[in-house]
Amino acid sequence: MNKYELYKLKVAGLSNLQVFNIVNYWEMNGEWPSLELMAKIAGCRNQTLFMERYIRIDDKVLREEFKEFDSISIMDPEYPEELLWMHNPPVLLFYEGNIDLLKHPKIAVVGSRSCSRTGIQSVEKIINELNNELIVVSGLAKGIDAAAHYAAIRNGGKTIGVIGYWLRCLLS
Repeated sequence: MNKYELYKLKVAGLSNLQVFNIVNYWEMNGEWPSLELMAKIAGCRNQTLFMERYIRIDDKVLREEFKEFDSISIMDPEYPEELLWMHNPPVLLFYEGNIDLLKHPKIAVVGSRSCSRTGIQSVEKIINELNNELIVVSGLAKGIDAAAHYAAIRNGGKTIGVIGYWLRCLLS
């Protein structure tokens, strides 16, 4: 099973857990299931809707969209081990930049988009005191997320920006 197939299943409306069910079937049986069987294996509430969405996908357009960003899947050795501890880890991660940063010790910074000046100063102080010993991981929203990235970069550190929404949102 390749990463594009995982992406296509997600675009067709499957959750990560539903995609895992199909991956498990593929690993155990060594074959790709039929579309109808995929809908059953995934446990789709509305199997017809999933199959219609899957059939309507324009593979040529979707492949071009998929190729716009590099990606790693949960089956790749580069996939961050920390995410495997989650109940429902993402099956695909899209990235741009240095994927090797995932191998280094990291600190996650989360906070409000509507933060106070004191909040921003607090994040800047914490990041400064880290002395670039950890890679800063945060969202790409304004507020605390942005402050964490800016502080790390100003200090010569490295950051990983995480988006919690679909790649398709970036492309539209």
